[in-house]
Amino acid sequence: MATYAELEEVGMRGRTGENTVYGYVDTSGKKIEFTETLKLKAAIAVLNLNGHFFEVTPMTGQEGTAMNQMTDTNTTQLRIVQQQKLDELQSHQKNLHELKAELEKINLKIKKHEKLSEKDIQYISELGWLAALSVTIASIAASI
Repeated sequence: MATYAELEEVGMRGRTGENTVYGYVDTSGKKIEFTETLKLKAAIAVLNLNGHFFEVTPMTGQEGTAMNQMTDTNTTQLRIVQQQKLDELQSHQKNLHELKAELEKINLKIKKHEKLSEKDIQYISELGWLAALSVTIASIAASI
């Protein structure tokens, strides 16, 4: 790729272990860093060689400012949505802890061979119904 950016890869001074440390020089022989801009230039040169014709034009100050404002707006909106999702997940986590605590109480009663109350039986039946419903929803979602 460096060749397409009019750079030459050369062995630089020193070695790292058994590997030679390489760097880049421009056409005048001056040491230069292979920056993202030069990599883009090389990629465009490769595309143009393959029959695709692209040209890179720098953005004006206004275009850059507009892009930054759009990015800032999108980032802000993304953060808001992320916070809403986090709040929702924390709410669900709280509900799950309550469900787990209730199930542990019922499980302890069962292990002690205690009689389950009507409330316990209704709770278990509702959970069973919800579990069946969630499996049905998941299978429908998977088939779509």
